[in-house]
Amino acid sequence: MRFLKVMLAVLTCLAVTLTGVLLFVDKHGPRYIQIDNSED
Repeated sequence: MRFLKVMLAVLTCLAVTLTGVLLFVDKHGPRYIQIDNSED
């Protein structure tokens, strides 16, 4: 049971981290998206 709780905690932390990264990229990412599009 402890292993499952640890895995759940790790997955939760990863989900929160990924969500934060995606929100940060959504706010600050258009510059990089424009650069990528100009390269095409």
